[in-house]
Amino acid sequence: MHPFTSAENDALHDYLGSVIDTVTEGVPYMKTSYDKNENHTILINQHDVFNKSNNDCRVIYYESSNILVKIEGSEPKLPGILVSAHYDSVPTSFGTTDDGMGIASMLGILKHFAESESQPLRTLILNFNNNEEFGLLGAEAFAQHKWFPDVSFFINLEGTGAGGQPILFRGTDKTVIDWYHSASTPYANSIFQEGFNSGFISSQTDYHVYERSGLRGIDIAFYHPRSFYHTFKDSVKYTSKGSLWMMMSNVLDILLDVTYSSESYDSDLEYSVYFDILNIWFFNFSLNLNFVVNVILLVLVPSINIILLLIVFKRNTWFIGLKGWSRFPITLIACYYSTLFVSKQLYNLNPLLISVNFYYPSMSLFSITILIGYLILKASAYFRPVHDQKLVVLLELNLLSWLSLVWITYKIKGYKNMGGYLLTLFYVLTSLASFWGLVGLSFRKSPCYQPNKTVIVYNSTNQSQDGNDRNSNDQPVHHDNGSEPAPHIHDINGEGSDTEQGDDNESTPLMNGTSVVINHETQDSFMHKVKHNAINSLQYDWLIQFITLIPLSIFFIYSDGRLVLEALHETVQENKLYDDAIWKLVALLSTSLAAILMPFIHKMNMITVQLILLLLAYGLFESYFSPSYNESTPLKLRFVEMFDVNSNSCLASVYGRQGFIPQILSEVPYLDPKNVSCSKNEWAGTEICSYEGNRPWLVSGKLEDNQYDQYLNVTVLSNTNTFRDVSDEAADKFTPVESVLEVEVRGTRQCYFTFNTTSTSFKAPVKMITVYQDGNSLTEEDIWSNASLDVDSEDKKEAAIPNGMSRDSKGNWIYKEMKGIDLLQLHKLQWANEGSNKNRFTVKFQWLPFHYDSDIELITNLGVNVQCHWSGFDDVVNVNGENHDKVQEYVDLMTYTDVGVAWTNFRPGVVQGNAYLEL
Repeated sequence: MHPFTSAENDALHDYLGSVIDTVTEGVPYMKTSYDKNENHTILINQHDVFNKSNNDCRVIYYESSNILVKIEGSEPKLPGILVSAHYDSVPTSFGTTDDGMGIASMLGILKHFAESESQPLRTLILNFNNNEEFGLLGAEAFAQHKWFPDVSFFINLEGTGAGGQPILFRGTDKTVIDWYHSASTPYANSIFQEGFNSGFISSQTDYHVYERSGLRGIDIAFYHPRSFYHTFKDSVKYTSKGSLWMMMSNVLDILLDVTYSSESYDSDLEYSVYFDILNIWFFNFSLNLNFVVNVILLVLVPSINIILLLIVFKRNTWFIGLKGWSRFPITLIACYYSTLFVSKQLYNLNPLLISVNFYYPSMSLFSITILIGYLILKASAYFRPVHDQKLVVLLELNLLSWLSLVWITYKIKGYKNMGGYLLTLFYVLTSLASFWGLVGLSFRKSPCYQPNKTVIVYNSTNQSQDGNDRNSNDQPVHHDNGSEPAPHIHDINGEGSDTEQGDDNESTPLMNGTSVVINHETQDSFMHKVKHNAINSLQYDWLIQFITLIPLSIFFIYSDGRLVLEALHETVQENKLYDDAIWKLVALLSTSLAAILMPFIHKMNMITVQLILLLLAYGLFESYFSPSYNESTPLKLRFVEMFDVNSNSCLASVYGRQGFIPQILSEVPYLDPKNVSCSKNEWAGTEICSYEGNRPWLVSGKLEDNQYDQYLNVTVLSNTNTFRDVSDEAADKFTPVESVLEVEVRGTRQCYFTFNTTSTSFKAPVKMITVYQDGNSLTEEDIWSNASLDVDSEDKKEAAIPNGMSRDSKGNWIYKEMKGIDLLQLHKLQWANEGSNKNRFTVKFQWLPFHYDSDIELITNLGVNVQCHWSGFDDVVNVNGENHDKVQEYVDLMTYTDVGVAWTNFRPGVVQGNAYLEL
């Protein structure tokens, strides 16, 4: 584990630096830049990158320790390209795929270019960045680095799962996504980009920062299994060299193409639709092209179908009434509600079933849909037969896909939807399958009715007294069509006969021989016979329709559905807000796979039906006996141990999906369940359980050094707030209050500040903050040295400070935001001040005690919450000669709880210290 808040993070930084220096030594066109050595620091106002709904104003101070390598191009005027990955991890993970794979890939790329005999045309910069996990801050730091103007493109490498194949997550535009044509084993799908753009995927990677900063590029990441993400299972044991090789080789393939090319790469800057087939072929289409193609198809296909239908009906080659058009909609409705019912039962049986294995419920829902479709359509074909039921269902399936394509085309134009290409493909396939059927009917010979035609039947059979025809051996003659024998009507007038027939005479046999049967057939009876023959005739176009529709549809629906579910099905562990969406995805996948078989389903034989029944039984059996979690798909729980300086107390807290935590905590032998207090969030389906456990030991030394107020101590250096009594008319109610705080911490370098007031209507009273460098105190001269106005009065000096970030002559950082500041984050590199083993943060807050609304409302004080975070739970510290695990409570949870439970951090550190004061 090497999070930003640990000493291991610095050790890894130094190790990477030594490797990079060795590789780049002696290569004249390679340069390195160490942010740590150059004191590269940023102060930014950043929207919450992990929660789009959070609109708090967040000011972040960050001292960067990125390591940059510049491989200068022989044509420096060409826009350069950035490759980026982060080397920090969360406190609870080894970080093998998040993002060790990306770092290792970059080292491999660096070694290749260092050993290459030719210098690239374009400049290539490698950013080994730090502190991605708690705000994408390494990327934010590079956006303000002196080398940032040298690049216009980027490739970001990330891990949001643990192993498997790295996929092309997203790209800024079609042209840069076209780079993936160079990848030897392309793996990509724009459905993921649609997930980000729609907000369904709420987390972010460094791609977000680079895109927002004006660069164009792509995001490549590992994406599953999600339950290993940010846990101890993100380790070498659970990944493979093949995964690493795929990421590194694909990126190198792209770079060897792009860095040695002088192409402008600006031909198409719009979003695109992209996907691979079997890691062999890569397809990338402009979203605008997708829109145009959809519009053409939406107009062209119905036009062709209408023309063909008019031809068919005019030629009387398709005999279909209204009764044939209701069976498929009825089937779909029945399948839909049956799927909902079974899904609900499976969910009630095991809310986390879908997390453990989505194949079993998918198998069950697919089988049920197939069986219901078979029963309804088979019964319809038996009791109410229609001419070519297959074509009826195909046309209705085509109409359904037409309506869906109208909807997705609207979204493409209005919302840049990139996941709808499947509907385009499915619409094309259903249209082609329908086309073959209509063309076959269009060219079929029309039945020709000739009125007043006499039908002559030469009959050599005898007819017994019972009215049945008999042959010469007096055996009944059976008619193949099962109908009654035609009446023997003699044309006594001899009219309407095509063959000369004489009158009966004495030589005509009375009981045998040839008799003439004349049937004057009406048009209705003739068409009835033709329709009957058409319904019962074999259809010879089914094979080409089956081959056109089924294989490709099943391949794309299954492969894309599996891809999405692999990435998302374990998110139900987070909270139940994902449950409905994931189960709907499973039902949609299962029903879609079954729906494309509906045109042919009534032709299934009993062997196939029995196989589907077995598949259903197996799926339900496995679903019933599936656990809620296991070692391969563990239940992810979040842990933090929080101490409070004010109350001198400490509580361990476990957060996770509701219904599991108390039982899991009972596995810890010394933990009495009676001492565990749980509170539930019914809306989200989560709970948090807290208990007093083993206290953390955060630093080696004396027992006095391990008091909570020694870990975290807040001192008020100055405070101008004298307005305590709202009835004091002499008090100055409108002058901003200035308060300077000094926070001393041991063993960490990351602290957060949040604010509250005595009035709930005050959202953010803090309007300006100053972060002192090295504990400097500001003088009047320092405060106004950067003022743009030559002013004397204090009010004008206050107004002269610009909004946003600025610095004074001593390098102290100032941030002013008149809308108010909700959160201040401080991330420092040093672990202690000179002459002390304590790290020090010195901050000044300027806040307003008044708020303008309908009247003037006042507050008497400002509440400040200070939170600092510690990592390194498995470190051993020595206190008064006795060794302690740094966070014994977390070590015990990992030791005693089920192997099917994976632990991760609930806060930026495993331990959080809290201190509160009022100014």
